[in-house]
Amino acid sequence: MPSYFFRFPSRQVCVLAVLGCGTTAAAYETWDVMRTRSNAVPVFDSAAVVRTEESARYRCERLHGFDVVVRSYYVATDGKSGNSTYLEGDASTTTAASSTNSLSTRFRRLANLFSNSTYRVSDDSTIPESANETASVRLVVRDARDAAVLAKRSAKNDTSLIAAGHWPPHTSKYAALVLEPRAGNAKDNHDLSSSRSLLRQLADGATHQSLVRCNPRSSLLDMACEADSAYLGAPYLRVLLSGFLLLPSTLSLLNIAVLGVGGGSLPMFLQQYFASRLYQCDLVDIEPMCLKAAVEQLGLKESLDTVALRRAGGGVHYYVGDAVQYLRQHVHHNETVKSNPSVTASSLVSRWQEVDIKASIVNASTPVFDVANTRNSGAVTGPSSGFSSPTSIKRQHQLDLLFVDLFVGSELDSAVTSVDFLQLCRGALSPYGVAAFNLPAADKAFVQRCGVVFGDHNVFRIPVPASSNEVVLVRGGAGSRVDMVGPELSHRHLYRRAQELTAHYRLPYDLASHYPVWWRL
Repeated sequence: MPSYFFRFPSRQVCVLAVLGCGTTAAAYETWDVMRTRSNAVPVFDSAAVVRTEESARYRCERLHGFDVVVRSYYVATDGKSGNSTYLEGDASTTTAASSTNSLSTRFRRLANLFSNSTYRVSDDSTIPESANETASVRLVVRDARDAAVLAKRSAKNDTSLIAAGHWPPHTSKYAALVLEPRAGNAKDNHDLSSSRSLLRQLADGATHQSLVRCNPRSSLLDMACEADSAYLGAPYLRVLLSGFLLLPSTLSLLNIAVLGVGGGSLPMFLQQYFASRLYQCDLVDIEPMCLKAAVEQLGLKESLDTVALRRAGGGVHYYVGDAVQYLRQHVHHNETVKSNPSVTASSLVSRWQEVDIKASIVNASTPVFDVANTRNSGAVTGPSSGFSSPTSIKRQHQLDLLFVDLFVGSELDSAVTSVDFLQLCRGALSPYGVAAFNLPAADKAFVQRCGVVFGDHNVFRIPVPASSNEVVLVRGGAGSRVDMVGPELSHRHLYRRAQELTAHYRLPYDLASHYPVWWRL
């Protein structure tokens, strides 16, 4: 009987081995994708806050029973990464996430799991003095505001520096704008408590309308936090940027409106990274104290305002008033141009009453208008006389991208989810326009209403990671047909376009990593 030095295993053993290797590879790939996604979606860690302070409080003028509160949060960081966190922002997270996607890097990490290499750890815990990083503290400057203090210091020949603000070492500072019930007036509290439940009142105090990261090198003494325009603290704000994915690439100069400014982190981010595509950016908020606090305490700026844009009627405009009235004005302009194509530019110049809150205007030439009053005044928000073409006039009064983030405390106004409001949004948008809605939770009834107004094939739902929020995108404004089927966009297509958007504009966040994992399949 012949003997064999080697005998092939049975078919069952081979199948089990292949299945085992395949299962291991799939499990590792799933773990790697989840780890990469969690690193690419940075979330503000409230557990790391070492100190909280109230920096400013404004009494609301139109939202009765509420106060606009600016709170500062100090988050513990290690001494080595204190300054690099601000300098590099979240771009390092995006770079690391993109590098881990290469096949060679993943294979190398997998091979290292089975490596027999040994590593030596030095027992010397002495850190060279040159390697010590300086504490992350706010820049100190001379205090020249108080003449008495300055004269006293000059008499003593005191040349020491005065700290601009107390900033604990090895911490990063963040600030948030909060709308919370007023605690001073018992009558207001009673009326507010009767209309809002206890859980809703507790949620109001914990809701951040806008979270910004502070510049540690700021020398603005009167400001609680000079915001870093490259930071978007809330994941839903990053997901709202998905509205750019539905816009035609040939649409260069965009008219954008932000309904619900909050602390202004989204408008600053848009001006920082999308300035090349913006023509006009309207910031609408019903509460003037929100705009005042955003500019005075959080450093809301208008970097988009250039001489060329101002001459053409573009740039940044503030509007204080109800978002419904603001949209009605745009719908009125669109219907006027449609009914009378030969209308001139001068007859379509919209005049608003300028609001007297000069303290909240960063640039003296940037107007703040009252939406509720359309009496003739010197404030012009329409197109300049240089745009005489009816197409140009209509184009300037139509919105290409509309961000809707309307909250009162932690609650979404029911009027925002109504069919009438959606029809106003559709009437204010251009034929290729896109509207992005931020919802506190998934709302099937709202999605169905969007399907009725815009068409079921023009509605897209995106869940927000690390949150219960949901972003709903709709496309197709005035002049477009609801029953017309646009280009089919699958989840995979949106995922790829998000990667292209991140790379093209060099965004500090990987937008595609904010989508569900199965969208990349």
